[in-house]
Amino acid sequence: MGPDAVSFKPSPVVPHLTRPQLAEARRVRAAELFDQGRSGAEITRMLGVSDESVRQWKRVWEKDGADALRRRPATGRPPKLDDAQVERVRTALEQGAQGHYFEADLWPLERVDLVVERVIGVTLRGRRTHMPGSCFSTSQASRCCPRSAAPTRPAATRLSCGTG
Repeated sequence: MGPDAVSFKPSPVVPHLTRPQLAEARRVRAAELFDQGRSGAEITRMLGVSDESVRQWKRVWEKDGADALRRRPATGRPPKLDDAQVERVRTALEQGAQGHYFEADLWPLERVDLVVERVIGVTLRGRRTHMPGSCFSTSQASRCCPRSAAPTRPAATRLSCGTG
């Protein structure tokens, strides 16, 4: 990294950014650098991104301004479970399937659905999409399912319930 390079690595002082937040920070910084008249090559080097990304961001910036480079709110159906509910389900799943009176200590998606209904009172039904280690939706998978609660292979190939 040269003297002009911007570091986007986690810092003990700065709170950890999620990947979408990090990507937005890069785009916003690129807009600032466009305003300063920096070249595409300089911005590529400073932000550690591809030439194509910088060219794409510049087209958006020229057409719609810096705000167009910011993240847009998520669209679609809102999640069925809030963060507190996801945490309650995670805690329940960490007890293991046998802790919920299932014979084998496996987590096919149907069992996860039952535990969610028992613990939260929310019925998760409908289309299923598979993500290894997921239980309801891809957006909630990383927040909820412990690795030991990963669905078994037959259930994982079925369609997913939840918010997706």
